[in-house]
Amino acid sequence: MSESITVSTITREGVDNLSIDRGEPEWLKVLRVNALEKFLQSPNPSIKSDTWRKTRVDKLNLAEIKTSSPAFQCPDGKVGQAVLERFSDRAGAIFSTTGNSWRVDLDENLEKAGVVFVPIDEAIKNHAEALKTLFESETQNETQNVDESKDKFDWMQEALFNCGAYLEIPANLVVEKPFLVVNKLDKGEAGCSLFPRVLIKAGAHSKISVVNAFVCDNELDSTVDGDVKKLSLVNARNLIQAEAGSSVSYIEVQALGDNCFMVGKSTGNVTADANVSTLTVGVGGYQLKSEISTRLIEAGAHGAMLGVVFGDMNEHMSYNTIQEHAAPNTTSDINFRVALKDEAVSAYQGNIKVDKVAQKTNAYQTNKNLLLGKNAKADSIPKLEILANDVKCSHGATVGPVDQDQVFYLMVRGLDKKTAEELIVAGFFDTVLESLPDKVANDWIHDLIKTKIHKERA
Repeated sequence: MSESITVSTITREGVDNLSIDRGEPEWLKVLRVNALEKFLQSPNPSIKSDTWRKTRVDKLNLAEIKTSSPAFQCPDGKVGQAVLERFSDRAGAIFSTTGNSWRVDLDENLEKAGVVFVPIDEAIKNHAEALKTLFESETQNETQNVDESKDKFDWMQEALFNCGAYLEIPANLVVEKPFLVVNKLDKGEAGCSLFPRVLIKAGAHSKISVVNAFVCDNELDSTVDGDVKKLSLVNARNLIQAEAGSSVSYIEVQALGDNCFMVGKSTGNVTADANVSTLTVGVGGYQLKSEISTRLIEAGAHGAMLGVVFGDMNEHMSYNTIQEHAAPNTTSDINFRVALKDEAVSAYQGNIKVDKVAQKTNAYQTNKNLLLGKNAKADSIPKLEILANDVKCSHGATVGPVDQDQVFYLMVRGLDKKTAEELIVAGFFDTVLESLPDKVANDWIHDLIKTKIHKERA
């Protein structure tokens, strides 16, 4: 087992000051301090464990991570501003940088209708009880033994989260335009950190969509033998609470720099006849590791988890999905697709969990991996944990190279190899992306993929 380490930059004084500076209530101060103690006591994750296999967690030196909050900077950087401009037709936007968040805008008609869309620190001050309820539901739903279900990075996030957004939608309100959250690392600076938390509460029979983007100016730190010398860290947590009959579309785009190590966890709690659809897009980062879980807790609940992952160079991508059926007559669907070029590596693990009471469950899971380079590697492990006896559950996984006959067919019709591969990869991902209701998000994701296909090694 890995030894625990005391990180000099993460201290009790720093956590206390974080709470004091934000004027946080006592319950949150206690939560942070408890999390800090667990963080300091917890061992570093091991690549031998199922959830951290084939990651580069051993390359991340937490003692080099800076957790101090610099003076707030408005979104004047190229990358962050470009995302805001692309989603100009939006319901509202919140921008986060290291340790700070700022609301860019919110449609005044939505505000009058009772929509709450504020930075997380403002929510702590003005909506403390609502947040406390969400925090408690998050803890109760993780497992009976919460301490064992969390690792060092979970405790780190709980102790240090310092930016993000809170979105609350009144019952019966349908919002057609997306809410946008932009999280930006300043120039991908080596050793810097971002600890965002996004909390979403959709009232009964409401309908919303959210785009949560992680970006940075892609400035690579100095390297040694192809490895980044010093990494920056994004440790993110997201929670969706979908009340009866509501519909939530959540898109997370991970488009970080070559020296960025990202750890993310997204949880959706889905009640009666509600629907939560998540799309995770991984297109940039030294290491991307995400756990996406949907918990179907009342009859009629439905969860869909989609994934589009494209790795190149020496990137490592690791994604774990959990479909937990905790009530009868619930349905879930996973479609996770991964394409890799150069020496990129991916690891996917999908788990369908069906509780004893969850009769009439219908769950489906598929993971397909497309290899564009002979040195790219993909690993896929589907799992089933079924305690009920009247269910329909299926899973499948494939790993294989791009069809060279398809490439040849396109090239003899005048396309160069890169353009031919672009069309093949676009078609591979389109089975996932064609279901997106937001054309702007769809076009952006396609542009990110296209850029990656045509990128040449330095």
